[in-house]
Amino acid sequence: MNKITTILFCALSTVGLYAQRGYYYTDSLGKQGIFDNSGWISEYKDDVQNGICLGFDKVDSPRKLRTVGMYENDIPVGTWIYFDNNGNITLIIKDIKRNDSVFVVSKKYSFANNKPNYMAYMIEFYPTGIIKQEGPMYFDEDFNGDDSFCYGEWKYYNENGVLIKTEWTER
Repeated sequence: MNKITTILFCALSTVGLYAQRGYYYTDSLGKQGIFDNSGWISEYKDDVQNGICLGFDKVDSPRKLRTVGMYENDIPVGTWIYFDNNGNITLIIKDIKRNDSVFVVSKKYSFANNKPNYMAYMIEFYPTGIIKQEGPMYFDEDFNGDDSFCYGEWKYYNENGVLIKTEWTER
């Protein structure tokens, strides 16, 4: 957890510093620098998201941090962390990478050649910070969008963190 705290501190400090200086501009190659896009603060290079991305709610004042992640060439990469109203971690999506090997045979979801473009590992937490469930997820473009789904072996835990069930999931 200390590693996550350090990453968050550095990310917030960097974005806060740039945002206060107004570090952004648009040139012939498009957006450059740190942009505030209706609740999402993202780093751009040549009109493409590259670097840190912070998601804030649009209602509260001051705005509360909801999401921290990274983009590489407009594609989410690495680890994304989601927070509740109190700043507790509710969800971690990690190990985001291109899917080179997993084929999905599903009546609910359809992908080109039955192969989603990306895969990741998702961990959801109870409000107490104890793990609730974990397993693989797949998506074509955006794991926050309609094309993301859980598929494969998932583990489910009770509120004390004790594993209560492991099952194949498609949702």
